[in-house]
Parts: sequence; C-alpha cells; structure tokens
Amino acid sequence: MRGFPDRGKEKRAVGYHIGNKLNLTHLNGAISSGGNDLLFDNFLSIEQNRETLTTFEDIKHETISPDDTFVIIGLTEPARRCVWWEGKYSPTFRPYAEEFCDFKLPTEVNYYFSQEEIIYYNNIKNIILIYNYLKAKNYKFVILEGLKNDFHLMDKFVSVETPTMFNLLRLELKNIKESKEWIGECYREWIVSNSKNPMYADDEKTILDYSEFIRLDKHPTEEGAEAFADYLLKTYTDKFKI
Repeated sequence: MRGFPDRGKEKRAVGYHIGNKLNLTHLNGAISSGGNDLLFDNFLSIEQNRETLTTFEDIKHETISPDDTFVIIGLTEPARRCVWWEGKYSPTFRPYAEEFCDFKLPTEVNYYFSQEEIIYYNNIKNIILIYNYLKAKNYKFVILEGLKNDFHLMDKFVSVETPTMFNLLRLELKNIKESKEWIGECYREWIVSNSKNPMYADDEKTILDYSEFIRLDKHPTEEGAEAFADYLLKTYTDKFKI
C-alpha cells in the first residue's frame, strides 16, 4: 500500500509502519493510481529482483523469500487496470477518464474495458491469482479489502445467468474472503469512523483536522497511516504472527 507516491513520503504508506513494528524492511511494490492487475506483476518482479514500474533504489538490490518476507496486499478500486493497445502500454487506465491513461484509447475499446462485467471478472481473477501464488510459495501474507465500498459489487452477478466458469470464480473469491489471510478493512472507512469530524473531503484542497489524522482525500497522512497500522496489528494479531 503505497500511500502517496512522492519519494521521501514513505511514511504515508501503511506497510511502512507495519514493517517498522514487525522489524522488517518496507519494500514498496505499488504504483500510484495502478490497478489490481499489477499486484502479481510487480510482486513477481520484486521476487526475482527485477525492476518494477515503480522501482526505487531501495528495492533494486533487495531479495525476498517466503522465509524472511511478510506480504501486505492492499486492493484498490476495481475499475483501475493496465491496458495494452497497438503496442502501447498504460498501467493506470480508468473507465472514461482519459487523463489517467498514458494514451487515448478508441471509444469502443474504452467502452469494452469499462463494462462492469469485464471490471469484476478481471478483478476476481487477479485476486485468485495472487492469493494462490502466495499460498503455493508458502509466503506469510494478508489481503486488505482496500476500497471496501466497491468490492461488494463483485457478488452482483448472482442473479444473472452466467457461464459455469464465472460462477466457480465467484465461489473461489468467496472462499478467499473467508480465509485466514483476508482482512475486510479499508483505511478510508476506518479513518471516518474514528474521527471526531467525520466529514468526507473529496476536494483535495479541503483540509479538515490533522490532529484527527484526517485529510480525507482518500490517502493516509503519516499519522493516519501509523494509526491504522497500529489498529491492524492490534485487531488482527493472529494474522500478523511471523
């Protein structure tokens, strides 16, 4: 979970504080505005000591293995994803938001990637892939549900006639969400529920109350990231045993 992308602002990442409290080095494999399909791609690159899309010097020379690594997966907004088109690649596509994509997609291609069925089908497979890879390699890990308010929509196709394969994927996701590695928490909901001033500031220029860790522009402050890390470690002690 990256927090803010700027170099030198690592303390705005929840994983940074969890690493400190567990006496582990924090390696950041996330990318600002990137989607869930980068989880496996970047993790594989870090595991094999290759460069990722967001490689900093502190990652390039680090090696990891199941014996010395604890992985925190922070799921993000399902609509974010990587796209390839005519030899061009963008890791930050969002439906109908051209400013996030590195190039302009044809309208019909944008529409295809923007369909809810494609969005959730893609996300379910991404979660199953990273979960089973980490399990197969015997990594210790947890998955934070991230933007929780979006993920309940993955069950929306229950009442729709869908292929058997998709039903089985959805069942596999259900099993993962019931696993010991799943944590159904997200920072945004936590910080609002624990604030004395629980207004949502969608405008990044609106600053509410830093003493309550809040600048509710969807990202943690340093204080908020550390407080959320403390909460996770205390509330889910059994999941963070190494």
